Amino acid sequence: MGRRPRRAPRQWAAAQRGALAELLGCAPEALLFEQLAGRAPRLLKPAPGKGGTAPGFSISHSGQWVACAVSADTALGLDIEVLDPARDIDALAEHAFDDA
Repeated sequence: MGRRPRRAPRQWAAAQRGALAELLGCAPEALLFEQLAGRAPRLLKPAPGKGGTAPGFSISHSGQWVACAVSADTALGLDIEVLDPARDIDALAEHAFDDA
């Protein structure tokens, strides 16, 4: 696999922003996110609907692959990983999952 162009993650984020805006019926520019170090981004605007449930969104990339998911009213998350025999799966699991 070749090196991924540096701008690719921005293009993926733009695609996710567009999908989320379409789902919510607003312009992509109307979306406002909060980004905290080490945490997934959180949608600040538009505010959750009458039911109080915020839209869900997630994006993941590995190697040349990217996956994006959006939901109008469900929290969600996804992760993709290219198979790599050299990767320490136990260390990855310890980092990604808690004891629950």
